[in-house]
Amino acid sequence: MEGSVQRSGDRVRISAQLVRVPSERHLWAETYERSLKDTLLVRSEVSSEIASSVRAEIAPREPASARERAVVPEAYDFYLMGMRFFDEGTLPGYEKSVSYFEEATHSDPNYALAYAQLAEAHANVSALRSPGRDHYVQALAAARKATELDPTLPEAQIREADLKFYWDWDWPQCEGQFARSAQQASGSSDVQGHYGLCLEVLGRYGEALPYMENARRIDPLSLLVNKSLGRLLVRNGQIQKGLEYLNKAKDLDPSDASVYDILAWIHEQQNQPSEAIEARIRAGRLRGDLPEDSEAKLAYAFRTGGMAAFEQEYRKFLKIRIAALQHRADTSLLSMAVLYVKTGDFDEAFRCLDEAYEQRLPMLVWLKSGIAWEPLRKDPRYQALLRRMKMPE
Repeated sequence: MEGSVQRSGDRVRISAQLVRVPSERHLWAETYERSLKDTLLVRSEVSSEIASSVRAEIAPREPASARERAVVPEAYDFYLMGMRFFDEGTLPGYEKSVSYFEEATHSDPNYALAYAQLAEAHANVSALRSPGRDHYVQALAAARKATELDPTLPEAQIREADLKFYWDWDWPQCEGQFARSAQQASGSSDVQGHYGLCLEVLGRYGEALPYMENARRIDPLSLLVNKSLGRLLVRNGQIQKGLEYLNKAKDLDPSDASVYDILAWIHEQQNQPSEAIEARIRAGRLRGDLPEDSEAKLAYAFRTGGMAAFEQEYRKFLKIRIAALQHRADTSLLSMAVLYVKTGDFDEAFRCLDEAYEQRLPMLVWLKSGIAWEPLRKDPRYQALLRRMKMPE
């Protein structure tokens, strides 16, 4: 399938053609000229034309939703800009996307999909900023508005499920909502990926894998989806295939420290110390845990004293980082807990985790499946905390 979109003022021309690859024979071609406000309606028309031309059977049509109605062109522009920054996957990106999604809803107060994305953007800011309660409240209001405007919109349904899952820790009810939404929206990368993440959080890696694979088939250029799929494949024993997607994620955003964290963990499991050290240093530099002169010192320590010398030098740098962060008001408890785990100070790590539990920090839901917490697994305090969270076994 090949296509192009050309825009001139408030008109848009969509050209599409279907080609049989081995023979390069054109099976079907069509051009559509529409008012820009009707752009979202063309998708269904093009899909039906293609299916008819190749005599394919397609599933019964999903209920009409907000994604298949005319929208104000200016609102759609704001929505696309919001998605541009949202896909960065960073706190600054989420904060910028909030303003664009808000502009979209101001331009078109009935734009349910924009409200749904606004809810997720607010939720992500709330999860990454301390404190972020105001953004949680705004996320909940936007999610409810999206559902009110279009109860059939799967993205609206999973926003409320997200908030109950990550903030209220209502595991069974949310999983059911995620599952229903995923069944209703088999063509939505957003919905498929969210259900995959839900199952991963619960430690059900095998069940999560097909949903994340679906998400990537729909959106192959998503950083989050490639990273999550790579991680799940490794969890399911498909290491080389997992590395393929993690390297794709690294290409999509070389500045994402979490990708290098996963790569370091894999190389450690594979007994590849040189590769693991390289990834750990890169992650530490990107996150700001390691100063500029650390790389040479850490490399020298490894060359002269092996892994033990590297670990000793590495922990020195992290302790300096801890001292710099521990008195700052904006320091994340979970970030501090990760640093303490890396230095081997489990008592301080659990102190931070217990405080995060009392504050019900949303990212604590990753305690069961997050690779950062692997060293804590055998500590009795780890299982006790999971029981306090009522995390399913």
